[in-house]
Amino acid sequence: MWEYKPPTNLDLAVFLSIYSLQHPQLRHLKTTPVLIERMVASDPIFRRSALNIHRKFCDEMGREIEKMMAGELQCSYVHLNGERCMNDNLPGSYRCYAHRDT
Repeated sequence: MWEYKPPTNLDLAVFLSIYSLQHPQLRHLKTTPVLIERMVASDPIFRRSALNIHRKFCDEMGREIEKMMAGELQCSYVHLNGERCMNDNLPGSYRCYAHRDT
């Protein structure tokens, strides 16, 4: 299990500038990481909200990595007809035995 460490304001701003493209609460952030960093540094409520979003993202990624390491995910290979492989992944890989080298 991993332990969450809050990012620096600049790291948080870079994360927000990228993640804002797909997160509904952050769609209004259409600016540079430098300006977002200033917002994070000057507004404690915004920083707290941003840290909550970052932590949730990190928790979700941590769970996915744990599943991948345990072999509990569906193989990520997509056949030419557009259908995903139905096999489970190999532990430590996103692919199954049949597609491990593709």
